[in-house]
Amino acid sequence: MHKVKQYCTGSSYKALMDDNLLLDIRENDEFDKVKFDVPHILHIPYSEIHGRYNEIPRDRPIIVASSYGKTGAKISKMLLNKGFINVSNLEDGLSKWLYKRYPVLGDKFFDLRKE
Repeated sequence: MHKVKQYCTGSSYKALMDDNLLLDIRENDEFDKVKFDVPHILHIPYSEIHGRYNEIPRDRPIIVASSYGKTGAKISKMLLNKGFINVSNLEDGLSKWLYKRYPVLGDKFFDLRKE
């Protein structure tokens, strides 16, 4: 059983400005309203992740993001159990990202779906 590394918002922002990939697992309706503004992002909705995890690159560090961090932690653990090596969770998800005023594209005041 793997323990999921939690990234705080500030550390994740620095890592995402480097070569880390943000895996955004929020559903399409929420993703379409507000997106993380980072250089490397892959969107695979939570409802599709089990059939599409093979689309996620294994050769770079991944930070999984959800609305509040709980679902992201579950998917991070699933990926580690499937053999991914460098997977972390964005602690408190997009909610904390917005609260700390990190860059986003779209509606900053959109109501996030509860996890």
